[in-house]
Amino acid sequence: MRLLVILGTRPEAIKLAPLILYLRRLAGLSLGVCTTGQHRDLVMEPLRFFGIAPDFDLEVMQADQTLSDLSAKILTRLDPILRDGDYDRVVVQGDTTSAMCGAIAAAHRGIPVAHVEAGLRTGNSASPWPEEINRQLISRIADLHFAPTSGAAANLRAEGIPQTAIHVTGNTGIDALLAARSRLGKPEPRLWRAPGQKLILVTMHRRENLGRGLSELCWALRGLGESGHQIVFPAHPSPTVQENARSILAGARGVRIFEPQGYPRFVELMTQSDLIITDSGGVQEEATALGKAALVVRDATERPEAIVTGAVKLVCADRQAIAAQAKRLLATPPLLKPADAFGDGHASERIARILKQVAQEKLAQVA
Repeated sequence: MRLLVILGTRPEAIKLAPLILYLRRLAGLSLGVCTTGQHRDLVMEPLRFFGIAPDFDLEVMQADQTLSDLSAKILTRLDPILRDGDYDRVVVQGDTTSAMCGAIAAAHRGIPVAHVEAGLRTGNSASPWPEEINRQLISRIADLHFAPTSGAAANLRAEGIPQTAIHVTGNTGIDALLAARSRLGKPEPRLWRAPGQKLILVTMHRRENLGRGLSELCWALRGLGESGHQIVFPAHPSPTVQENARSILAGARGVRIFEPQGYPRFVELMTQSDLIITDSGGVQEEATALGKAALVVRDATERPEAIVTGAVKLVCADRQAIAAQAKRLLATPPLLKPADAFGDGHASERIARILKQVAQEKLAQVA
């Protein structure tokens, strides 16, 4: 069996790395890894951490390109690789433009697609955008759907996906998190905070939040810093994020803006934080697995399981609402325990086993 794994962003690299490692252990399987070249440094860092080198790089990154420009490049540069590689299956993860284009390019070549982290839905095509659209498109193409939770599997069944094509596996992102945490060195002492200070970890990168949402968050952070809390903000490399965050937070008390942190370093920041403020989907899962409180600056979440555990609370992109919710959670921390709502650390093993079984069944049919 010849498989091609396609990835383009840091979250995809993190979540697919454990699966790639398991697939490489399978006898009778030839595995190729293709990166689109989006934010190459961000993608290569977690791949190197897990000991993975891509076989192909589409080199699609260009400043200020539109989603249509990006999609066109991925499709045209990926097609010759699919044409010449004689692949039996393509594996994509999540809801990015690279995943969506990978699925479409495979479909154009008649190559079956396996979708890791399938079935996540908000029901609102504008939130998150364009991710909600991307994952629904991939579900129309894929013939194997690896749902992280029973709720995600129910979403797929409600859309007419056959039960036989759906497998509840847990999320490979939890596999990566637990593996990285087990390899952390000695924690950095209190991460620059004085005794009694609370540590707030912040991330923001969603397209729908760039602009007003990011500005409202940054003004809220200024107020939280003035309240005596220590805030660390590893800012996304997007020029929009960097410029807006640094302009509003310049000179703000208690706020430290960093370049994006390496994956193990970011895991350490999560483990030591008292509160996480984010708009990331993956961080919602990680906070739940670590038993950390998280404020999610979004109108909706495709991960309702995180809400149920109590780890995650949604908050609108309003400075007063963000600050008020954050102060409330810091003053009276919720009694949280690490939860396995999104997996037990063995999702990659399950997915690899299913891929091998499906390949063997097809081989038997041909024979």
